[in-house]
Amino acid sequence: LEIHYNNPDLDSDVVDDSGFTFHYTNHLRTHDVASISLGQIVSDHMLIPPRASGFLVQGLCPKDCTEGYLKEDINVFASLVHSHLVGVSMWTQIIRDGVDIGYVDKNLNYDFEYQEALYKDPPVVIKPGDELIVNCLYRTTDRDNFTVGGLSTRDEMCENYLYYYPKQELDNCLMTYDRTAAFEPALESFRCHDVDVKGSNTWKE
Repeated sequence: LEIHYNNPDLDSDVVDDSGFTFHYTNHLRTHDVASISLGQIVSDHMLIPPRASGFLVQGLCPKDCTEGYLKEDINVFASLVHSHLVGVSMWTQIIRDGVDIGYVDKNLNYDFEYQEALYKDPPVVIKPGDELIVNCLYRTTDRDNFTVGGLSTRDEMCENYLYYYPKQELDNCLMTYDRTAAFEPALESFRCHDVDVKGSNTWKE
């Protein structure tokens, strides 16, 4: 369970009554469920310029990552795309043997105030060796300064959380850009299952 709070005015009279109901059973299901985080590492290396009507940020999960950590096909039964206030569209492509075969998720009218996991029926199949590209489109026409990647609501993120079965050893496949080349997608490093698989930096959140 993860709950985020945004209180920029530091109001002291706000009370939260969020909660959840937890169910358990002795009758286990056939498969264990797991999740994968795709997209951009949460880092200020992600820069979005001001006054942009449409600025695209991408996060690539390379075939080396899925080939190395997926031992069999996985079935994605739900997906949650996530960015913050200036995110307007998000979609994740599946590239198989160099061919774009479709989307894991596609939300061309993203709204930060209305986020939910979307269930897939039938599940979307991802195979070892597939590449996954998370695309995040931002609109900053009402901002005068750069927007950076970060955890604050005023910062930005570019991630897609996939919920799947059967459980594998892959829980994240994220990348970051070289900050010195903010307007060209110069790859700096990948993080694949908490292992730096390309580039000089190992990133830990």
